[in-house]
Amino acid sequence: MAIKGKKKKSGGKSRTAPPRRATGKGDQRFLSRRWVQLTGVGVAAFLVGSALTSVVFGGSGDTEPTAEGSRHVTALRSAVDPILFPLGSASVPEPGGVSHFNLFPGLTGEVARIKSGAFSYATIKEAGYVAGQASAAANTFGALRLSDFAGGLPTRTEDALYSSEHDMIEGLQLYEQAAGMIIASDSATGNARRALIAHAVNIASMAVLLFDHGYIAYSDVLGSAGLSSLTVGNPQQPPPAPPGGGQSP
Repeated sequence: MAIKGKKKKSGGKSRTAPPRRATGKGDQRFLSRRWVQLTGVGVAAFLVGSALTSVVFGGSGDTEPTAEGSRHVTALRSAVDPILFPLGSASVPEPGGVSHFNLFPGLTGEVARIKSGAFSYATIKEAGYVAGQASAAANTFGALRLSDFAGGLPTRTEDALYSSEHDMIEGLQLYEQAAGMIIASDSATGNARRALIAHAVNIASMAVLLFDHGYIAYSDVLGSAGLSSLTVGNPQQPPPAPPGGGQSP
C-alpha cells in the first residue's frame, strides 16, 4: 500500500522592505505589515531577556581587566566617542555609576511637538538628517572589530562589550526607521498619515530605550577599567550643531 507523504509548502514569507514614500492605500498596506506590529514585542522581549541574563550571570567570573584589557578599553573609547558625541551628549553618571546618552536631541524635540499636533518642514528636515546619520553611525559601529578590544577583559566585561554594540546598532536602526516613517508621512494623507506618525513616535520611543540599554553596558565596560564615559564635551552644554542644519530641541 502506498504511503502518502506530506507535501511541502512552497515558498515562504519574504522579508518586508522598509517603508517607502507612498500615498493613499499603499500606506494602509504598510501599516498592516507584520514586522511593524511585532517590532515593539520583539524589542521588549529582547530587553527582558538581556535583563535576566544580567541577573543570572552578572555576578560570575572576574570583574577586573588586566593591564592589557585596560589599554584596549581606552582604545575602544577612542573609537566610539567620535561616533557618538557629534550626535548627542552623555549624562553625568548617577550614584550607581550609570550614564545615559541623549542621542539625536533634535528628533526628540520634534517627536514631542508631533505628539502635541505640530508638524512642519523643520520636522521633515530633522528626520532626514537623523535617517542619514543613524544609518552612517550604525554602519561605522558594525565595521568595528570588537575582538580587537576584547583582549585581557574578564568574561563578564567581554560579554557586556558585545551586548553594548548589538544594542546600540539596533537602536540606531530603529531611529532610522522612525525617521523614515516621518518622511513617508509627508506624502501621505488622512488616516494613513496619522497612523504613520503614530508608528514613528512609538518606534522612536523604542529606539531610545534600546540604544540607552546598549550605552549603559558600554559605560559599564569603561567603568571596569576606571574610565568615565564623559570624555568629550560638557554634558551640561548643548551638543555641537550637526552638519546640514539639524535641529536642536
